Amino acid sequence: MITLTDNVEDSDIQQFADNFFANPHVLKLGYGVDSDFRNLVSSCPLYEHAVTHLARFVDLCPLSKQILNIPSVRQKLGSRMRSISARERACIEEERGLSELVFLSLGLPLDKTYQISDWERRPLSEEQLIYAALDAYCLLEVYDVLKQWVVESRLRINMEPAVILSWLQPKKEKPRRNRKKEPRPGTRSNDLLPPARKREPIPPQSLRVVVDTMLQGLGQHLRCCGVDVVILDNSAADHARAVEIARTENRIILTTGLPYEQLRSKVPEGMCVCIPCGKTIRQQVSALIKYFNLQITAQDIFSRCQVCNGDDFVRVQQDHMRLAMGIFHGRFQAPLPGYEPKGCPVNLVDLTLPGGVPLKLGPLPEEVVEKNSADVFFCCSNCGKVFWEGGHHKRIATQFNYILGSS
Repeated sequence: MITLTDNVEDSDIQQFADNFFANPHVLKLGYGVDSDFRNLVSSCPLYEHAVTHLARFVDLCPLSKQILNIPSVRQKLGSRMRSISARERACIEEERGLSELVFLSLGLPLDKTYQISDWERRPLSEEQLIYAALDAYCLLEVYDVLKQWVVESRLRINMEPAVILSWLQPKKEKPRRNRKKEPRPGTRSNDLLPPARKREPIPPQSLRVVVDTMLQGLGQHLRCCGVDVVILDNSAADHARAVEIARTENRIILTTGLPYEQLRSKVPEGMCVCIPCGKTIRQQVSALIKYFNLQITAQDIFSRCQVCNGDDFVRVQQDHMRLAMGIFHGRFQAPLPGYEPKGCPVNLVDLTLPGGVPLKLGPLPEEVVEKNSADVFFCCSNCGKVFWEGGHHKRIATQFNYILGSS
């Protein structure tokens, strides 16, 4: 966006925005677009007029929730879920948001491997381009399936409901008082950057935070660094939920913009931090490292599960994972009691980890196991997600070198 505004005339940007977002002849699809539009307008105000006059733009997030509650659709999905094995059902329980909707509609979840990759690097890798394209293209097929389900239900449902962006709605002006107008929270350069009051150095595991929907990307990066992060989903009640989590779990709220003033009044002093607007994720992470005096080491990178925030992993050797995958896909039979491989932490009868957590083998590519891409697999003991240190892991890990130098 910065490159676009630096190299394209303002009038051309406005014309493009109006021709695209306000075009009544072209149907546009998105998922959970409220925060996306808010960030777009915040980073480039030239888009505000077009976003204010959206035409034929459908947010599949609220629409899909309405359609999935149709009795005939619930029955269809229930039959689909009963037709798959318990292990496959366990594999999709970790999927949320768009990935979950894609599975329910098309039968396969989205691959989110590159969600936390370095999207500020140019040029983007081929894998990143494919990920971004699939993230958009899948909406077309999902929309067709949802439309077909509505036709089959014989119910009248508006398939092109208007997108309501509450943050763009005009607010009633209060009587003005003769006092100095303060800048909006998050727009001042010193909102986050004052010295950390001589805090003692702490490891990232000691910092417990909760981030709202506007800072999901920041939350993912902090979790990659080992910080204990609760990331809220796209919900209208996310601010109330943030306050609840902050109070009950003793977490610091990270937010930005106008919600900061509202949230900080509901939690003890120092338990709500405002992140500056208009900064890159790297700049935000670096500022937080200095503010809390975090001491991040190479061992902290990817020390937490990116799905559930767990920090305990079970190491599974390649031979044992290959056997588990063969059983999962029906090529092998589970060994009889007493004949299990020595030292294998996986229960090969029901493919669970110690503690009974189902191993998420569905999203694991078979070629990773069969082609000796990894000697050891790291399985989250909390949700069963499987990780490995392949080529993509090393490429993604290098983007956190700036953190090791600043902490």
